[in-house]
Amino acid sequence: MLHGKEISIIMAISSGRLIGNNNGLPWPFIREDMKYFQDKTIPHSVIMGRNTWDSIPTRFRPLRDRENIVLSRNSEYALSEPGVTLARTFDAGVQVAKNAQVFAIGGVAVYKEALHHADNLYITEVSGEFEGDVFFPLYNEDDWLLHESSQVIAGNTLLKTVIPIKFTVYKRK
Repeated sequence: MLHGKEISIIMAISSGRLIGNNNGLPWPFIREDMKYFQDKTIPHSVIMGRNTWDSIPTRFRPLRDRENIVLSRNSEYALSEPGVTLARTFDAGVQVAKNAQVFAIGGVAVYKEALHHADNLYITEVSGEFEGDVFFPLYNEDDWLLHESSQVIAGNTLLKTVIPIKFTVYKRK
């Protein structure tokens, strides 16, 4: 708990802790993961870095039915989007959040800060080998207990691909 709020991290990850590629996802669009993300984060607060914010297609910004908080250490960076709050640090973002549950949704710098305070990890494990350049930070897995796990065979009908994924929830010991 930070500022009396429950802190959760939500991410999709593949082998080797891969989470991103060129400011996007390293795997094809997975509808089931997007639905899981939406189901878990609505109606809570979401905190993201500026690059994560920029990676969200304009038509989906701000993320609907959630309080959107964007972090940027650049004092000259400004956001004029209605429904979006700008904060300079993770701590400040949590402090201004109006909801009791706050989700860190990326990028790596946000995840690094959130890991120190996180109560929950919501992880979509994506099976397969993918190209990428962004990795989830190392953390002590012994600090976490598996709370939920469910396997799903997902796919991308446009690309005619099948991707096994597993939704897991961990709680801090």
